[in-house]
Amino acid sequence: MARIPRNQLLDQLFSHFRDTPHWGLRPLRDKTQQPEVYLKEVLSEIAFLHRSGEHNGMWELKDNFKDENVRDMRFYNSFWSAYVSDFRSRLRMFLPAI
Repeated sequence: MARIPRNQLLDQLFSHFRDTPHWGLRPLRDKTQQPEVYLKEVLSEIAFLHRSGEHNGMWELKDNFKDENVRDMRFYNSFWSAYVSDFRSRLRMFLPAI
């Protein structure tokens, strides 16, 4: 199995976690077709492994990566994007070279 770029793997993982909140390593490895060591490395950045209880051995997204927080970040990014755009347009009135 060849490694894909980290950003592509993250996109795939977020998509899978959007569909199903808990995943075992083997099903994720089968879905992503990535080496287990690389998959664990990336997973540990965005998810945690349940070590006991109902979801023992399953990975779940960390709270800061769950959908409601992603929606908040999209709003935050769009707000600042609009703010910067407005600032630039106002600045162009005084400095046309920008």
